[in-house]
This record gives sequence, C-alpha cells and structure tokens, in this order.
Amino acid sequence: MEIFSIKNLSVDFFSEVGSKLKILQDINLNIEKGKTHALMGESGSGKSVLALASLRLLPPMPSFSNPSKEVVQEIITNEVGLPKNIFIKTKDKRRSAITSLFTYKTLAGNYPYEWEVKGEVLFEDVDLLKLTDDELSQIRGKKISFIWQNPVEAMNPVMSIGKQTGEPLEIHDEVSHKRLKSLVVDFLGKVDIYEPKKRYTNIPKEFSKGEGQRIMISMALIANPSLLIADEPLASLDVTVQRRVMELLKVLKKEFNLSLLLITHNLGVIAEMADVVSVLYAGRIVETGTVQNVYKRPLHPYTRGLMSAIAWLNTEEELKPIPGELPDPLTPISGCAFHPRCSLVQEKCYTQVPELREVRYNHSIACFQYW
Repeated sequence: MEIFSIKNLSVDFFSEVGSKLKILQDINLNIEKGKTHALMGESGSGKSVLALASLRLLPPMPSFSNPSKEVVQEIITNEVGLPKNIFIKTKDKRRSAITSLFTYKTLAGNYPYEWEVKGEVLFEDVDLLKLTDDELSQIRGKKISFIWQNPVEAMNPVMSIGKQTGEPLEIHDEVSHKRLKSLVVDFLGKVDIYEPKKRYTNIPKEFSKGEGQRIMISMALIANPSLLIADEPLASLDVTVQRRVMELLKVLKKEFNLSLLLITHNLGVIAEMADVVSVLYAGRIVETGTVQNVYKRPLHPYTRGLMSAIAWLNTEEELKPIPGELPDPLTPISGCAFHPRCSLVQEKCYTQVPELREVRYNHSIACFQYW
C-alpha cells in the first residue's frame, strides 16, 4: 500500500533577470507503508530540493532588511533594476541597507526569485500541493516529519531542546505541560540522550553533533508521524556516531512502523537501510528499483560509475572515477544530461531525453541502451 507518491514533479525557478532554470524534471517516486525509499545522487543533483518542494518548504524570494531612504528611493525609481514589489522595511541602519543591496545585486540572476512547482505530491491520496497553508500545517510535523541536515544549526539557538522537542505535540495535540514534559524526557531517553531530565533546559550549542542529530530524531517522531523524510541525516557525523544513529533509526522505524524517504549520497547507508533506491542525476531519476536489483546489477552508466567509484571490502579493483562534472543548471544540456560523461553515448543521446522505463521486475532505467 502506497502512503506517499510523487507524480510528474518538476521544479523550476525564475531569476530576477528572467532566466528559467530547470532544477527537477518529471520526478516519479512511490513509498509503501513501512518501507524505506532512498534517494541517491551527487551534491547538486536536486535531492534536497525534491524534499523541500514536496512539503512546500522551498525558500521564499529574497528581500531587503532595513534599507536606508536612499536605497528605498533607488528601488522605487527602479534605477538599479530591482523589482518594485520587493518586500521593504524602511527603518534602521544604512550599513544594513548597503549590505542588503550589495548581496542582492551580487546574487541577482542566480538566486531563486520565483519558484514554479508542477505535478502531484500525494500523501494518503491527498495532493499536498493543492492544500491551503492551514490544511498543510495540520500534516507537516504531525503526519509527516522532517530531519534536517546539520541538526544543531537547524534548531533555534536560544530555545531549550526540551521546548523544541515538544513543539510538534504542543502545536498539534492538546497536552498538559506536565504530560508534555514527561513525553519529551521519555523521547529524549529513547534516542540515548544522557540524563534527559536534567538537560531538558539546555540549549543546542551544549550538545555534540551526534547528540543534536538524535534530538532532531526525537523531535521528528514525538508526534507519531506516518512518514519521515530524512535529508542527509548522517552527513555531518563521524563514522562511529553514524553507526549509532543509523542503528537508532532502524530500531525506531520498526517500533513506529514508519515509512522513510532517505536522502543520501552514502551507498553503504542505502545498502543497509533501504528497500528501494532511486538514482537522481541533474534533476532526473535515471534508475530506480529494489536495492538488491540496483546494487547487484546496476544498469545506467551513471549508477555503474557510482558503484565503481566506491571502495568495497570484497574486491581489490582500483577505483574508477566518473569523468567530468555534474552539469551546471545555468547552461542546460540538450538530450540526456549524462551524455558528456558517458562512454556508451549514442547519436540520439545528444538530442533526446530517455524516459524511465521498466526493463525488468522492480527495476526501471532511463537509458537508450536498453530499448
């Protein structure tokens, strides 16, 4: 039974100078109840954008903070080519205004000025992209939770971890203060925070990165969600702490019967935790299937390149790096985005984009080599 389904999702952004950049294109992805679906790809492939777009959490357009009267006048008269409808606060220091103006002018043309998201994101057969903000707020944090990268930095630096951990329950359920604190202490204990009752009032900077990630997990699970989206949950941790957090996630996933969207570039983590894996390259899924199928017999040249670039314990073969680099969205490539790096390139790869097709049971690929 599918609990979460993404259908034909595309994400573009339009810069202030009018250029349109394609970040994600025609993404299709399904997660079954109680299963883990991993999303794998290089940095810059669009993994985090996919997660944020699914929950309508993409950052808003840039704005100025406290510009001076001179800057306001420049904007009003459009002398610097800035949008007339930009959000402005007219008071406070000139230095802040100059910094804001410089930052905007530096980023203009490259920073997302306006996002465009198309497609469907279905959770329990409800399209999240069509809900009102109030309707969506009843789902985010309650039925769907998110684990962010860099957990300590993602938290409020001046709010106690006890207060932050209990916030989802405080917002979504009517719980007494005494009961709420008891639940928070219990959940912090579940994720192996030492002396949770005593450290309830501590702030994030008083915890290590590993502890911060475990606190983030307790925060995500305290409202008993059905779906957990984890964006690089182990990326900032050392290897021994990664193992501890990974084992904790596996135990809690089973205990709470969670469905999990796991976003990572770590092939070892995927092999140990995931049931299904989708490989993302330059904003498109190029291969998807069960972990066993994809790992034992990778079909797409990019997936095979990833496998060859990883050191495995049971082989003495030399690592083979993938030549070239991930394409720049500012200079889009026609046809298959992987063709500049592909050793199996055909003539039509330069002009046509291969669609994702099932080539065997539970294994689909977007490559002309297979049809």
